[in-house]
Amino acid sequence: MNPEGQGVRERAEAASYTGWQELGKNLAAGAATPAEAVQDWLDSPGHCQTLMDPKFRELGVGSVAAPGSPYARSWVQNFGTR
Repeated sequence: MNPEGQGVRERAEAASYTGWQELGKNLAAGAATPAEAVQDWLDSPGHCQTLMDPKFRELGVGSVAAPGSPYARSWVQNFGTR
């Protein structure tokens, strides 16, 4: 859920990602670089499973600076199949 209470489905559709059959996501908070975020996902069994899942065919990646948060930066991977 995001601060507005939307789950991955609502966020995907709000971003015009429609007609999907499968959706997934990975979040990482605090990694300073993309390489660190990916390593964190690979080191986490649940995140790694999502990252390696062959049912996903499309990927979106984002990052945001989070001033005032305990985490300097947050990262997201959104996975989908249409």
